[in-house]
Amino acid sequence: MTVVIDLRQLTDDYQERYAQAEACGWAEARRRGEGWSESWAERWAHRYIEGWVRGVLEGAKHSLLRLLELRGVAVPIEVRERILACTDPVQLDLWFDRAFTAATAEDVVQVD
Repeated sequence: MTVVIDLRQLTDDYQERYAQAEACGWAEARRRGEGWSESWAERWAHRYIEGWVRGVLEGAKHSLLRLLELRGVAVPIEVRERILACTDPVQLDLWFDRAFTAATAEDVVQVD
C-alpha cells in the first residue's frame, strides 16, 4: 500500500514529526559519512512519515472493528474489507464516530 502524503494538509503533529524525521535523516546521512543530500534526507523523512501514517491508519481500523465487536454489531466480510482497505483518516474518523450509535455495520460505512 502506498500512502500519498501532501505536506500542506498535515496537522501540526504530522508537521512536527516530519521535521523530526527530516532532522534524523540528516543525522543518519552524517553518521554514514554521506553527503548532505537534501533529496536523501527528504526521502528518508517521507518513508518515516509514511510508516507512521500507516501505523495510525491500521490502529484506527483495528479500533473501529473492535468497537463494533464490543457493541455486538455483526460485521459482514464486505464491510470489514471496506474498512481495512480505507486509507483516508478523515473517513475512518467519521466511521468511528458512527460506530458508537449505528445499529448495523452497514450504517457505519454508508455513503452520505
